[in-house]
Amino acid sequence: MGGDGELPHSVVRGIGDKLYEKRKCAALEVEQLVKSLAAAGNTKRVGQIIDKLIEDFAFSPQANYRKGGLLCLAATAVGLANKNQEFLQRIVPPVLNSFTDQDSRVRYYACEALYNIAKVAREGFMMFFHDVFDALFRLCADSEANVQNAAQFLDNLVKDIVTASYALDLDEFIPKLREYLTVVNPYKRQFLISWISVLASVPDIDMLQYLPELLEGLMGMLSDTNREIRQATGKALQEFLLEIQSSPNVEYGELADILVKEAQSADEVTRMTALRWLRAFVIQAKDQLMPYYAIILAAVLPNVSHNNQDICQVRALLIRSRQQVLGHLEVLLPALFDALSGPSDRVVLEALSVQATIAEEQPQFGQVMQQLLERFRGPLGGRLLQRRGSLILRKLSLLLGPQKVFCALADILNQERDLRFASAMVQALNVILLTAPEVKALRSLLAQATAAEAGADLFHSLYSSWSHSAGAVLSLCFLAGAYSHACDVITAYSHLPMGVEVLVQIDRLVQLLETPIFTYLRLQLLQPARYPDLIRCMYGLLMLLPQSDAFKTLHARLHSVPTMALLKLEGGLGPLQDIDLPSQGSLSPNKRSKASRQASQLSDAASKDSARSHAQLVDFEQLLQKFKERQEAHSAEEERRQASGNTPGGDGSELLSSTL
Repeated sequence: MGGDGELPHSVVRGIGDKLYEKRKCAALEVEQLVKSLAAAGNTKRVGQIIDKLIEDFAFSPQANYRKGGLLCLAATAVGLANKNQEFLQRIVPPVLNSFTDQDSRVRYYACEALYNIAKVAREGFMMFFHDVFDALFRLCADSEANVQNAAQFLDNLVKDIVTASYALDLDEFIPKLREYLTVVNPYKRQFLISWISVLASVPDIDMLQYLPELLEGLMGMLSDTNREIRQATGKALQEFLLEIQSSPNVEYGELADILVKEAQSADEVTRMTALRWLRAFVIQAKDQLMPYYAIILAAVLPNVSHNNQDICQVRALLIRSRQQVLGHLEVLLPALFDALSGPSDRVVLEALSVQATIAEEQPQFGQVMQQLLERFRGPLGGRLLQRRGSLILRKLSLLLGPQKVFCALADILNQERDLRFASAMVQALNVILLTAPEVKALRSLLAQATAAEAGADLFHSLYSSWSHSAGAVLSLCFLAGAYSHACDVITAYSHLPMGVEVLVQIDRLVQLLETPIFTYLRLQLLQPARYPDLIRCMYGLLMLLPQSDAFKTLHARLHSVPTMALLKLEGGLGPLQDIDLPSQGSLSPNKRSKASRQASQLSDAASKDSARSHAQLVDFEQLLQKFKERQEAHSAEEERRQASGNTPGGDGSELLSSTL
């Protein structure tokens, strides 16, 4: 390559020489040449030199030419001194481009060149800050140690320039920083933490306003396997927390949302740090955090039984704060119940977990149950029950125990003055009682209602409120095996008014009888001598129903049971394959009469034995009277409603009923 009007031949040869010393000498000559041209005001010649250095050297395919070109571009910036502003936009980009060069020595010279350029440009260098930051973010994890060291020197200089400058646009820079915080490379993490710490130390930069964008990324670094990174991150977070505690203007809400998530981390250091921050927030800003107490408790309470000593210490501090939180239930509970209507099932489950923890102690338990029922009232409540009622009630049963929840709700509904609402709620609870796996223990206990005191107590606790619904009471009796009383309930409708609602309830009951939960009951139909009252119940329901689909279903079920043939068997069901069952038509009139008398005697004896057993634990006569009174009250209210012209379901109870 020959010389030309821009550069002497000796300089051109030296720039691309394979020896560093010759390239260095050429760069010094370029510096002196540019300095003299700048002093003379010959900016055109300077521009020509820069263009030649870029075109012929910085972008040359030969590595030595690229190295020399970078040295000379830096020398040009040094030669221009304080007159370099108009040329920086031409000098810096090719240097930055060399940061990705395949040759590690070229990358090293690029760092050195940019260092010298930044050193003379200072404030003017800030226009390239974002591009330089990106380049440093790549080189800080370079595979070559000498390149990493060169990048570190440049990084320190850039930090000095930034901290002394007012030109950094944080609104543009922070989103980039937040995105980079997701990296896992340890060198890059150290680089980012150092920048955050430097920016936070500048008095004129308010990093607290940007902390919500950075906190999640910083918390994620606490679980890094590198001890130095964990320590640096912990130190940076501690400095932020100290600044928060001394600052009067902090947006705690956004930070609390992030900390709640981090408090559920699988990493103990992350979890403990989040809990410490939450505790500090609760102490620092009780009133401001009031709307967030629900989600804070959701994060805190799972850690109450943690066996890590550090977390237990934090737990003890949070428990003391929790007592203060529980003093604000009038604000906390509405927020928790509002969450039940949210779009996310996960949020609903977390809110229910908090409610369950609050309800573990009296008198909060009754307060939670009362407010829960209130949330199901009216049209909006009906839609909530229809959409999430089963999820809510089943989850609370799982967390607090089904017997505790059902008995409490039954007690409240027993005092309910809005009979339509009470009836609809009882029907919804009854379906859960019959079908939900979470209340299987409750069904097992009810099955002992006529044989064990605990079962009888549960039956009695539910019965009064279940009397709001004929279908619910009959379901309860079937679960308890109280078939004689179920017969009395059905027979009571010979004197009680029987509206459309009762028929609908019985229709639904027949549908439920065909489900797996009542498999045992259908099999008991094959033992008419042992369960005569069950047979009467089924035929009683059949007589109450109009000839609808439910009637046909139940009729078909009963028609498939050979009652007379089964009664002839001694001791109930035996191995059917070994028995030749005679048809009723094959018996002589005398034999049929004798079989009927025997069946009647067996049936009466079984009924008397059953009645005596039931009477020992449950006062069925009193319960039957309660049922009649409750049904008469419903009938009277319905008549008043019709007389006043009110349309049924205006309070949302038609939505409640549709949950069944």
